[in-house]
Amino acid sequence: AISPVSGALPLIPVEMSDSDASVAIVPGQQWPASYRVVGRDIEPASRLPMVIAHIKTGYRLRLIPAGETGLGRTDADVTERPQHRVLFDPFWIGETEVTCRQYAWFLNEQGPKREAGEWRISKNDLMEYQNGRHQERPGFDEYPVHSITWFGARDFAKWLDAGLPTEAQWERAARAGTTTRWSWGDQWDRNAANTAERASGVSMFQNHSQWFTWWRDIGSGLTDSAKFITPVRTDPPNPFGLYAIHGNVVEWCADWYNPRAYEDITDGQRMPIEATGSPIEVSYYRTGTQGTNILPCRVVRGGAWYRAGYASVSHTRVWFPPNETGIGVGMRPVINPRPAGSGAR
Repeated sequence: AISPVSGALPLIPVEMSDSDASVAIVPGQQWPASYRVVGRDIEPASRLPMVIAHIKTGYRLRLIPAGETGLGRTDADVTERPQHRVLFDPFWIGETEVTCRQYAWFLNEQGPKREAGEWRISKNDLMEYQNGRHQERPGFDEYPVHSITWFGARDFAKWLDAGLPTEAQWERAARAGTTTRWSWGDQWDRNAANTAERASGVSMFQNHSQWFTWWRDIGSGLTDSAKFITPVRTDPPNPFGLYAIHGNVVEWCADWYNPRAYEDITDGQRMPIEATGSPIEVSYYRTGTQGTNILPCRVVRGGAWYRAGYASVSHTRVWFPPNETGIGVGMRPVINPRPAGSGAR
């Protein structure tokens, strides 16, 4: 059995059906009124439902139980250490990455909007604009939306009555009670995540130099994402039931990137549910002729179809400017429970 401190907890059945729009398992609804409970399972310690779904779009979020997680890794990059054991309150996070169909729904209600010089979404060849409406291309409704800015991710999450995860929440969800490099273990498995190994045809990139040679010569020219990005439930879920956490598209987080963030954490600290940090100018490499830029960046997490497997481990920290619209940048929203008895929002 997995320890209730660090991993998944046993489930308690509760009488409800998929059609229940809002079931008060504890006094006072602790999730938004725009969501319904899915299934009959609740987590015993918090007595919160394990799965909730946005009524309008059907987007599902899974409960991550309260517990302890080791953030970072002692033998990792200097920006990902030292490792600290920290505490988390429960929260719900997207079972999958947000899909093209769900994001198109948002665009049709809210519009594309421009912020910091970029549209909320651009260069997404899995979507189209037809007869005055945004929509996914035929057959791509279950593919993850990509090429969205941090602003576009933030605004979608708000429209969904949710938010973006902190990078600590993201790592807690990705690790899913494990202490290994990937949520399935310490040995790379090309069949477990959609990373650059599939796009390139190699079994595993051994280091950055090997990966970058492929990316420089071939990978950066692969602009037809339909050939490489896969439906959101293609690969097996992690122990918390989350799909594509180590691959497909990287995912925006709420925080500003700070290369020394892990140095400021203390063992036993309870992690905040709000974004931390402030804009710090860091070096960011843009491909092509733009070279290296010094500018504030937001955190992105997870693996992607163009990133090597070794860079898709649970603790890897990545940073992009908030107006970046790279071909492999998507999102996975989070909802933090309201205090019991405070009512739906």
